[in-house]
Amino acid sequence: MNRGPEFTGRCPHYWAALAAWLVVAAMPAAAQVGPLTTQNLFFDQASNAHVGNYLAVEGGLVYTDNAELSQHGGSGALLALLGLVGDLTHEGSRLDYRLDSDLAVVKYSNGDFPTEVTGFLDGSADLKIVPGTFLWTARETYSQQQIDPFLAPTPDNLENINYASTGPQFILRPTLRTTIRLDALASYVYTSSPSDLYINVDSWRYSGDLSLERAFTSASSAYVKGTVTRVDFTDTSLVPEPERTVIGIVERLEPLNSDYTLSQAVAGWKFNDTRTVLDASGGVTDLHVNNQTFRGGIWNVNLSRLITPTQRISLLASQQLTDTVNLLRQNLNQAVPSITAERLASGEPFTNRSYGVDWRFQANRTAFEVSLIDSKQTYVLDPAFNLQSKFVSALAARQVNPVMNWDVGVRYEHQDYATGGPVNFTSAVTNLRWQVGRKVELRFLYAHSWQSPNGYVDNQVGITASYALIGSRAALGSPGLTAPLLGPMAPMSALPATY
Repeated sequence: MNRGPEFTGRCPHYWAALAAWLVVAAMPAAAQVGPLTTQNLFFDQASNAHVGNYLAVEGGLVYTDNAELSQHGGSGALLALLGLVGDLTHEGSRLDYRLDSDLAVVKYSNGDFPTEVTGFLDGSADLKIVPGTFLWTARETYSQQQIDPFLAPTPDNLENINYASTGPQFILRPTLRTTIRLDALASYVYTSSPSDLYINVDSWRYSGDLSLERAFTSASSAYVKGTVTRVDFTDTSLVPEPERTVIGIVERLEPLNSDYTLSQAVAGWKFNDTRTVLDASGGVTDLHVNNQTFRGGIWNVNLSRLITPTQRISLLASQQLTDTVNLLRQNLNQAVPSITAERLASGEPFTNRSYGVDWRFQANRTAFEVSLIDSKQTYVLDPAFNLQSKFVSALAARQVNPVMNWDVGVRYEHQDYATGGPVNFTSAVTNLRWQVGRKVELRFLYAHSWQSPNGYVDNQVGITASYALIGSRAALGSPGLTAPLLGPMAPMSALPATY
């Protein structure tokens, strides 16, 4: 087994019931995903088309000229979609919940793929048994991960991931300025795929953390936190792995997945006023896997600053010890996952080091945002999986008139794998959204994407209609909306601390 990485160690009750049902309904999902995934994740909500609590049923027709994402151009197909789109939050006296969804059932007219589910869903709920002191939390996340990055992201190359967690949280406040939290979570990860390359990373996860936070002023506080996580995979069978030796390449038996225990301790400082949000922390981590212990440092800096009334800039720098499943949930923790990478499906822990910047301009009728992220993943057990990635995105939105909104965006990814070389993916989409009524919206879209070295090119054109179950669209310049949209919270700064 190879030694480790450069990291020397890591609302009303009716709507409440509806949101809870949606979370539960997604838990057994084991669907595939079609070529629309990247466009949906990146563009459907990226221009702040829906402001505030919003949940809608959406359906439509999209034509693609390369349904199989073939290198030499495949046959076209008409795709019928029916799904749920929204970003819904509620804080109540007894129940808090959050639902972020861009999920759709897709049917292919030419039968290239079976009827399937595409997109993502992330939902959580907190039941306040003793408000302010004792609550029970639950969270469900569903999305997909790519298996072979050098092949097109068709259902034959994607792994479906369900991640369900539940457990208690205790909160003590011995003084007005001091808060102590104790959390315990039990989680189950369920994966599936029709691919012959499918990697079974089903696992039970148990974690507990204890945190102490001390407020110095209304804007600043310091905290310390300790976390222990145990990951037990359901499949740890031995599989042959090639290894280069002095006599050539030989095969040796290695476990498909290795159970591990991760312990972390961090200290940090938070600052939050009307223009600035800052969260900086650092600490140490111990990873125990295969009778080996890896130790190293972890750190996180999230800074978001409103530099003018119409501009906001955010900076991110972090190093953490994590795995594919946890990183997926972190990406989807944003209301708008403007940069979410296709990660390699794997059960191995790795060091993830990321640097990012996000700049947003917001006028009464125009919005523009540019994001850049550079990241490096160093695997603890097998350096052959090591990866360096760069992501760039640009989005522009314009309120053409009170009922029409136009947006356009482009996203570029460059991934360089230790074995296999680089992969490049570019996607561009433009939309015209027409608010036909208070609850009804039509969306006309065109999307173009291409990938190398696979070499496929795909064009999509379509129309969708949505009906708002909760909330409705609001124009970019609507009264009362300017301040929240221009607040210092950016997608990256909205992430939880990466310890």
